[in-house]
Amino acid sequence: MEVPAGQVFGLLGPNGAGEVTLIRIITRITGPDEGRVLLNGHEMGPDDVIQLGYLPEERGLYKKMKVGEQALLPAQLKG
Repeated sequence: MEVPAGQVFGLLGPNGAGEVTLIRIITRITGPDEGRVLLNGHEMGPDDVIQLGYLPEERGLYKKMKVGEQALLPAQLKG
């Protein structure tokens, strides 16, 4: 798959087609079984991934935390 620079790209598919798996591989949450993810011709590393944002649908909320604390937690965990 290749996405041209400056283009907006949507990732669509039926349940179980691998969209979330691909996003998790791009964000380095999950490692690929094979292949590589390239950005501008080089393999993506931690410095590239830090520029990405990902909000999974199944993210849990902590009942005893305030809304603002919930929003800041992922940023604090990422540094």
